[in-house]
Amino acid sequence: MRLLIWIFCSMTLLFSDTMPSKQFAEKLIVYYDTNEAQAKAELLKLKVYFIENESIRTLQEQHHLVMEIDTLDGYYMVTLKPVVSLDVRNELLIILKPLFKDIFFIAYETHTPSMTKNPKSSKTVIPIEKQKTETSLIDEIGLQWLALLLLSLVGLLLSIASRKKIIHLGKNQKDLKEKQTYIEREIQKLGAENA
Repeated sequence: MRLLIWIFCSMTLLFSDTMPSKQFAEKLIVYYDTNEAQAKAELLKLKVYFIENESIRTLQEQHHLVMEIDTLDGYYMVTLKPVVSLDVRNELLIILKPLFKDIFFIAYETHTPSMTKNPKSSKTVIPIEKQKTETSLIDEIGLQWLALLLLSLVGLLLSIASRKKIIHLGKNQKDLKEKQTYIEREIQKLGAENA
C-alpha cells in the first residue's frame, strides 16, 4: 500500500503544473511563408473552408476559434487559435490535414483581458519560451527528475520484493518436491510389502 502511495505522489510531482495562475493554449499554424500575399490567400482559403464545412464551423462557434495572420521574424503565419483541449486539437487535425499538409501546433500564453482603454492589450500573446526564466526552467526540470528518481526507486523496491518472493517460492517448491518424493517412496514400499 505504501508503494502505491509513493507511485501516486511521484506521478503527481512529475505531471504537476508549475504555473497554475497562467492559462496556456495552443494555436494551429495552418500556413507560413515570407510572402504576405500568399499568406492572405491561404487565410481566405481557410475561411472559405470553414464556411463550406458545417462540422468545422460548429467547432469554431463552440470554441470561439479565431483565424488570423500573425507575423514572426519576417514570416506570415495563418493561425487558428485558441485550441485549449486535446479533443479540439484532434478534431482540427483530422479535418484540416487533408487540405493543409504542413499544419502544426505551438503553445502560447493567453492573458485575461484587462480593464484598459487600449483594446489591443487584451490580445497580447507571449510565447512560452520567452516567458520562462532560467531559474524556473531549472526548477521544473529538477522537479521532474526528482519524480523520476522516486519512480525508479519504487520500481527497484518492487523488483527486490518480487525477487524475494520468487526465491521463497523456489524454496517451498523444493521442499514440496522432496516431500512428494518421500511419499512416493513410502507408497512404493507399501505396495512392495503388500504384493
